[in-house]
Amino acid sequence: MRDEDCIRLLQWALPQLQMRWPGFRKVRKQVCKRIGRRLAELRLADGEAYRDYLARYPDSPDRNDIRRRLADLLVKTAGYELVDLSATADMADRRRSSAMQHYREAITLYEQLLREQPDHPGRSEIYYQLSKAYEETGQPEWATAVLDTLITQHPPANTRLYSDALFRRGELQFDAGHYAAAEVSYHAVVELGSHVAVYEQSLYKLGWSRFRQAQYERALEAFFTLLDAMLPAGSVPEDQLDALPPADRELLADVFRAISLSFSYLDGADSITAWFRHSGPRHYEQRIYLDLAGLYDSKQLYTDAATTRLALADRVAGSALAPRLYIDVIRSYRLAGFQGRLMETHAAFVERYALENEFWRHHATADLPDVVRQLEDSLIELTQFHHARYVKEGTAGDYGEALRWYR
Repeated sequence: MRDEDCIRLLQWALPQLQMRWPGFRKVRKQVCKRIGRRLAELRLADGEAYRDYLARYPDSPDRNDIRRRLADLLVKTAGYELVDLSATADMADRRRSSAMQHYREAITLYEQLLREQPDHPGRSEIYYQLSKAYEETGQPEWATAVLDTLITQHPPANTRLYSDALFRRGELQFDAGHYAAAEVSYHAVVELGSHVAVYEQSLYKLGWSRFRQAQYERALEAFFTLLDAMLPAGSVPEDQLDALPPADRELLADVFRAISLSFSYLDGADSITAWFRHSGPRHYEQRIYLDLAGLYDSKQLYTDAATTRLALADRVAGSALAPRLYIDVIRSYRLAGFQGRLMETHAAFVERYALENEFWRHHATADLPDVVRQLEDSLIELTQFHHARYVKEGTAGDYGEALRWYR
C-alpha cells in the first residue's frame, strides 16, 4: 500500500473515530503495514477501495479492528518515547508530553471499543492496555478499577495476562499503601504456581506487603519460600548467588535484609533457631544468623549481635566456624568496652575450646592457628583480670579464678 494512499485513508478514518491526524504521524508506517495486510486478505486494490468497503459495511468488525490496532500502536509508541528520554531536557519534556498525549488518545479509543462492543473478543487485552494507559498518565485509581474488572469478569483463560493483571494490581495497591489488598493480589499470583513469569516477584512483594502490616512471621514464610526457589539445596549459596543475573542478586540481597529486619522485630536469634527447628535446616542458614548479627552491629546493639553469633556457634558447634564466632564476639565486646561480658566470653571460649577438649579430636591445631592464639590470649587476659581485681579488692574468689586460669 502506497504511503499517500494510507495517509488519505487515515485522514478520512480518524475523525470518525474522534481522533486527530497529527497524533498518528509517527506511527503511520506501522498502521499502514497492518492495513496493507488487511487489504490483501479482503483482496482490495487500494485505500480508496478499503474506504468504500467500510462505507458499504458500517457494522464491519474492521472498524473496531482499526480502532484497536491504532490504540495498541499509540500505547507502544508512548512506551518507546518514555524509554528514550536521554536527550536534552527540552527534548525529553517534548517526548514525555507526546507520550502522555498518545496514552490519552489510546484511552479514548479503548473506551469507545468497550462501550460500543462490550463483547469484543479481545476485551481482556483491551482492559489490560487501558489500565496501563491510565497508570502511565498518573491515574492509578482508574487503572486499579480497570484491572479489577479484568480480573473479576474475565477468568484466567490467558494465564500470562491474568497473572500480569493480578501483579500489576498488587503493585498499584502497594504503592498506594493498601498493603492488605496488595497481599491478596500477590498471593493470587503465587497460587497460580511457579510457572507464571511473575511468580518470584510476587513472592517477594507478598513478603513485603505482610511486613508492612507487621505480620513478620507470615512475611518470613514468603521470603523463605522465595529463597528456597531461587537457591535450591545442593550447592554453596555464595556460588549460587554469583551465578545469578545482577537483578536477581539485588533482589535476594533485599530479601536477606527483610529477613534480618523481621527476626529483629521478633525475638532475634531465638526466633531464627526456632524457625529452623520447625521448618528444617537450610544450606543458607549461616547467612541468616550472620546478617542479623550485622544488622545489630550497625545499630550498635553489641549484646544482641553477640547473642546471635553465639547462637550460630551452638548451631555449628563442631565446625571450624564456631570458635571463630567466639573470637568475633570477644573482639566486639573489647571494642565496645563491655568488660564484664568480655571476661564471660573469654571464659566460655576457653572452657569450650581448651586443647584437651573434644573439639580438637576433629581439628588440627595447625589448621586453626588463630583459635590457638586466641586461647593463649584469653587465658592471659582472664588471669590478669582476676589477679588485678584480687589485688584491689582482696576477694578470695578472684584469687581462685586467677590461679585457675594461670594453671
